Amino acid sequence: QTSDSSGVSTATTNSLLSLRGVLKALLRANWRDEDMFQVPLLLSTVLKIDSDRSILNSSMDEELSHRVNQLIAAIMNSRPKRRNGMTQPVSDYILYLLTDTLASLVESTPPRMI
Repeated sequence: QTSDSSGVSTATTNSLLSLRGVLKALLRANWRDEDMFQVPLLLSTVLKIDSDRSILNSSMDEELSHRVNQLIAAIMNSRPKRRNGMTQPVSDYILYLLTDTLASLVESTPPRMI
């Protein structure tokens, strides 16, 4: 197995490049901010694919950062609100997806960023 100048194996580098391409393709997909079935599933998938934050970090490009911010903003805007009580404007399943994705986001965010 060969290594590049930073000591990272070329197999790791190739898989990161491929992973970056997959993440960009997911985030460039034609999704809508108001689709609360797609948005939580998309963000959850992105967080799971890049669990070690080798791509979603401070060095990600502006487009990727913008698309991730759009997903997070859409989820935050649609999160369950206490003022609505038991009559939330979305189904229980969508509430579950939103809450589960928010929990994944909190769990996957480094402590210094919270």
